[in-house]
This record gives sequence, structure tokens and C-alpha cells, in this order.
Amino acid sequence: MASFKRLKRSDVISVPYVANKNWVFEYCPYPKNDQYVVIYKGTNLTGSFSANGDPVTEGQYERLVYSQINHLYYQQYSSSVKSLNTSSLISSMYYDGASSVRATSSYFNYNENPGLVKYFPTGANEGIRVLSVSQDLYGEQILPYAFELSSSVYYVKDDGIGNLYDYKNSNTHIGNIFYSQGIAVITNQDYQLMWPLPPLTKPISVTFEKKDSKIINLLSYSDGRGGQLNTSSIQIAGPDASYFTNNGDGTLTLESDITGSYNITFTIDCTYTGSTCDIYPLTSNIAKMNIRVANRTLAAADIINTCDVIVISAGKLYRLDTSTNISTFLYDTGTSSNDVAMTNTKLWVYTNSKIKEYTITLNPWSISLNRTISTLPLYLDNLAGLTAISDNQLIIGGSSITQLNICWRI
Repeated sequence: MASFKRLKRSDVISVPYVANKNWVFEYCPYPKNDQYVVIYKGTNLTGSFSANGDPVTEGQYERLVYSQINHLYYQQYSSSVKSLNTSSLISSMYYDGASSVRATSSYFNYNENPGLVKYFPTGANEGIRVLSVSQDLYGEQILPYAFELSSSVYYVKDDGIGNLYDYKNSNTHIGNIFYSQGIAVITNQDYQLMWPLPPLTKPISVTFEKKDSKIINLLSYSDGRGGQLNTSSIQIAGPDASYFTNNGDGTLTLESDITGSYNITFTIDCTYTGSTCDIYPLTSNIAKMNIRVANRTLAAADIINTCDVIVISAGKLYRLDTSTNISTFLYDTGTSSNDVAMTNTKLWVYTNSKIKEYTITLNPWSISLNRTISTLPLYLDNLAGLTAISDNQLIIGGSSITQLNICWRI
């Protein structure tokens, strides 16, 4: 016969229990799409933030990673904050107290141990690496003295205070670990490549005319950052991906002549040749592409702005608007030249040891053939490179660099 007894609150004692778990992760060469460990990069970039142009690693803007880590863990050591002197404010609704270093109420010191060595790089384009561990692994905190990073070239361990040292290389201080947040920050500039960097891709915005060959070289917008770009690894996606052909050589071809905008994204992989992990590629960030097809050339009423750049590809002239990175077709010279020279009134291209000279106006835009210069010196039979000094003086490359007076030549 079963019996039951009602337990009172006083009959129950709660005893805390701590279970320290040991985790070992091996990566070659880098935790790719890992659910437990992510390695970010932060960079102290100069200039204004650009949502389309700023570098992105592991889905995060490098500029923002740098600023966030600085603000959360290192702000009182930032040279920009040290210059802030609030001692004259004594105490107010905005400050808990006076400080000649920082605004005290805007900063929380996660580690006040006097043995903690904090250094944060503040030079232009200097960077940090941030290893973030999922809280599903560490729970309340990473156990002091239990954090290790090792490879054939370094052995990094925490000292129980929050410092990270490379004990394989003269006990070099390389950064800090914040146990309760599961964050390790590598601030030593000599250790920024202790983990490889995924390739970096940039957004693309290009305008073609309907009759153009619409080929986009993605390698011009990709940086392997120490790795070898794999041209066959390019992946495209998006609502208009079906209009593009992946040529397998790092280029895409837009197959449509319908005017309008075509929007896709792309990624590319890289490998580290010579590494034991060269069979495991790293994938870039996702870059946006906006490709426009126009049904007209530049209208006569349009102008070439002061900051515009005239570029040439296979004899076709384009205006590149540097503020938008959009190119607009101007004129087909009927040559295969990839070099162009110009002044405010003249423009030159070359073909088959001849130079075509055009008369141009920039506002409004116009161009007309003025003459073809065919009486060139015999040693200029292999033209390569062209620039203008004046309306009568050109510099021509090839087997040698030559200054050429074209005033009397026909």
C-alpha cells in the first residue's frame, strides 16, 4: 500500500552545482559556418561609413566590430576618449562623477583586476580579431586558466586574469579574454593573421548599352586577402540570376538586351596554397551587383563633369561617374584600343601603329574625328600605353617610352 507525504518548503534544500565541461575544437584552417565559434575582424577605418563599400567579414562590418569592441571593453584606453576632460563638470545628471579620462557613466569595466594588461590599437587601418564562443558552450563563463589556442606556430593560453599570452613565442602578450562574455580579442598587430581571412568582395554597379558585350570581371571586385581566388567557385543568386552566364573564369555575362536593372549577389572562394588545409576553401562575404542596360548613348545635352573619368575598353569610350561608380557609354572608336589620352579639347586612341585624333567638348559632350596620324617613327610599331601632355605632345609606351610631337604629323 503506497503512502504519500506532503513536503514543505522548509523540507527542501537547494544546493548550487557547478559542472565544468571541457571542449576541444579542431579547425582547418578556420571555423567556417560553425555554430559554436565565430572569428570576426575589426578594422579602424578612416573616412565615412559606407553601407555598400565598407569591408564585411563573417557578415559584420569590420568598422562596426572595431568600434563595438572598443566601446564595450577598451574605451577608457582609447586615445580619442582620453582627450575628453570632464573634471570641470564635477557631477551632473549626465555623469556619475568627474573624470579626466572618460565619461564614467557611459562605461562599464568588465575586469578591474590591476594585473590585466589592456592594449587597443588606434592607428589608421590597424585591426583586431575577435573570437566569439557561443554561450551554449560556456554557460555562465569560460573557466579561467582553461582557454587555449594552439597550432604549429603558436601556443596561446589565458593567465586566469584575462590576459592572453603566446607561450611558444617569448610569452608575448597578444590580447585579452573576457570570461563572462565568451569573447577573446587579439589586439597584437603581429597576430592579426594567426587565423586566415576569408576573401573580400565589393559591390558592383555597372551600366551597359544594349549593343555592348555585357561581361563583368568579378575578380576586379574580389580580394583573396592572402589566399588564392578560385575562379570556378563563383556562386550567384538573386531574382535575376537566370539572365547571367557564369563563364567559370571569374567573369559573368549578362545575356539580356532588355533595358532595365538586373540585381544579383555573388560569392567567391579562396584556398591557401601550400597549407595543409588547402583543400578546405574559405568563402567570401555576399556582394550585391546592380547591372543596368541602357538603350541610348550619352545625349548631346549631357555633360562630362569635372570629377568624371573617361575610360576605354576594346575601343569603346565610357564615362565613369566616380561618385556612383556607374559607367555610361560615350562612343565607339572602331578600334581595339585599351588606352586613351585626352585634354579638354582633344582625345587620342591608337590602332595598328596609327593614332586617331578626335576633337571633343565636355559641356555639352561631343566628339568628332579630326585626323589619323600614320607617320609614326618605325620604333613605335608596337604601341602600348598612351597619355597626353598637351594638344601637341603625347607620351607613348611600347618597347620604349617616347615623347612625341604630333603638331606636324599626318
